[in-house]
Amino acid sequence: MTKAKCVLTILFIKTLHLSLLTAEDLPIPPLLDYTRQRGQKIFELDAKEAQHRFSSKHKAQTLGYNGDYLGPTIKVQAGDAVSFKVKNSMSEPTTVHWHGLHVPAEMDGNMFQPIRAGGQWQANYTIKQEAGSFWYHPHKMGKTAKQVYQGLAGMYIIEDKNSMSLGLPSQYGVDDIPLVLQDKAFNRSGNNLTYDGSIQTAMMYGGMSGNTFIVNGVLQPTFKVQGKLTRFRVLNASNSSLYQIYLSDKSSFQIIAGDASLLDKPVRTNTILLSPGERTEIVIDFSRFKKNDKLQLRATLKDGREITFMSFDRNNYKDMGSKVPRKLNTASNVNKLKIDKQRRLKMGHHLRINGSTFDPGKINIKIKEGDTEEWIVQGSNMVMRGGFSFHNLHIHDVTFQIKSINGKRPKPELSGFKDTVFIPPRSEVRLIAKFKDYKGKYVYHCHLLEHEDLGMMGIFEVG
Repeated sequence: MTKAKCVLTILFIKTLHLSLLTAEDLPIPPLLDYTRQRGQKIFELDAKEAQHRFSSKHKAQTLGYNGDYLGPTIKVQAGDAVSFKVKNSMSEPTTVHWHGLHVPAEMDGNMFQPIRAGGQWQANYTIKQEAGSFWYHPHKMGKTAKQVYQGLAGMYIIEDKNSMSLGLPSQYGVDDIPLVLQDKAFNRSGNNLTYDGSIQTAMMYGGMSGNTFIVNGVLQPTFKVQGKLTRFRVLNASNSSLYQIYLSDKSSFQIIAGDASLLDKPVRTNTILLSPGERTEIVIDFSRFKKNDKLQLRATLKDGREITFMSFDRNNYKDMGSKVPRKLNTASNVNKLKIDKQRRLKMGHHLRINGSTFDPGKINIKIKEGDTEEWIVQGSNMVMRGGFSFHNLHIHDVTFQIKSINGKRPKPELSGFKDTVFIPPRSEVRLIAKFKDYKGKYVYHCHLLEHEDLGMMGIFEVG
């Protein structure tokens, strides 16, 4: 048995007993407060080392923004001028990357903007994009995966005039709910997390994964439904796990948004696939269930296992007057866009993109500011016996549309703007993005976090 497989087997055994723990109410991350100064919204974040309780019996050494695990939800509107004062109270360096946001290169929060232990950093930018559900997390080379795994992550919501005019469920914490999905592995006694960021595990299994599944920092919580129609902003914040999300009774729900925008119209389905870093917004109509029906949010894993994330208690909901209109948005027709440049990216099995590993002093791609480009992204040709065979791609600064997957139009739920895309093995995914407004160095990378830390990343410069 290989070292990596042995480690994963041990983690599986050690976490089995955690399924017996008692569930509790779903915690809702608070909205991050702000002050106003000279037309700016001023926010403050503090990355801290702490201890967090995942269940009534289990605690672990963790990291959190302004608390002991995860971070508060940031909520802003298109056009807002914002300023983030970020303090690093931890004993090691970090960064804060605004995942999916269109911001100046020096404000991106990638490895080029490190915050030393005990240091501070300030990011100032204007929100120049449409409504969507984004997130923030560390992006320090070699430390991203473990810091996210230990708890540094938070949701980032953008609203605009269109999204606020639609009548969608929009009362945060009432009928508009963030769900941060993660998996963890605990040690034998259950009093701390275990972590394996080795190249063996990254190569064989895609990275760190565990057998304990949590939502908003709690093991298998229960959400007490308050709105007949309830909107869930679902984030896969796991390091490497792929989730095929569904409801336990296999009933349908409506998808209204992907990573970075509302869809043109809602999509009714009974399942959706999320790779690490991807988001979706779904609306569930709880009036379709009988009062005492048991309903759970479940997922199928990449190895075929079925797991439960959380349960719904829908005994005391009410109609809040919200709706899901037939028309949500108007995206550009990706097939009619003029392409200035076409590029090919090969997501290689050996944690390389186009045969190269990350070099902080090398510009892999140079892009002319204002150009619209088509990126043809090819998946790995190798399929591992352990089940790992996929990558995904996250591009900083821009959001993109998927033109095709293996020559076919993407599914309707993938038709909006995105910033992270699943790249199956032996596949070809074509993306269209416009690089506008800002010049400077950004990165693109696999968002399986151990792959990123081990160098599956490149630099593009807009100039």
